[in-house]
Amino acid sequence: MSTKIRFCILYLLALPLLARGNTPYIGLGFGYDSTDFYKRLYITNSSQTEIYDKKDDLAATGVFGNLLAGYQWDFNNFLLATELTGNLSTLKYHAYYSDNEANETSKGNFTISKSYGISVLPGYFILPKVALYAHLGLVRGDFKYSEYKDNSLGNNIGLTEQQWLNGAKYGIGVLMPVQQKLNLRLQYNHIQYQTFTNKNFPVPAGQSRTIKLTPYSNQVELNLTYAFS
Repeated sequence: MSTKIRFCILYLLALPLLARGNTPYIGLGFGYDSTDFYKRLYITNSSQTEIYDKKDDLAATGVFGNLLAGYQWDFNNFLLATELTGNLSTLKYHAYYSDNEANETSKGNFTISKSYGISVLPGYFILPKVALYAHLGLVRGDFKYSEYKDNSLGNNIGLTEQQWLNGAKYGIGVLMPVQQKLNLRLQYNHIQYQTFTNKNFPVPAGQSRTIKLTPYSNQVELNLTYAFS
């Protein structure tokens, strides 16, 4: 990421905190998460010749709850907010498959059970109290990968790994008043996480096994916020 882009992001995040008349708020919400895991598994021999390569698009769904806190700055018909969020999710992919080509029967689980992030929300009031806004941010998701394999020789092996994945988050939403200090927000987000790579699964001597998983999440959420002004 270039220095200019970093400066712009930091400036947008800091602006509501530095501006006069900013409004702190807290909130909570829930939502629906649909995530695609783009998976690639390939095996090479000692001379790096590829002997197996398979790609899959695996889909999982879940629900999540979140807590958020931020500052909002209103000026004329525009708004700008900086926000911290934390999520807990039931998102889980479970697979059972048999691969005759590789002589393997496998079970696998992928989860992103929790995440946190920071975002900036620029928006415009289309009505006196109703605004459309964009959601731009960075997130970190707790990704857990587990696999259990039974091969043709009857050898049962397993592996579990956990890694925090960085991601870019962007979306759109609408803000509507409920009471003087309460606002309702309906929001859509897309999150593109970095790729998880694992090369530690036991394989026969002279081979190298690599699995790569890239999660792409699509979320719809409803939030209720309380302003301290």
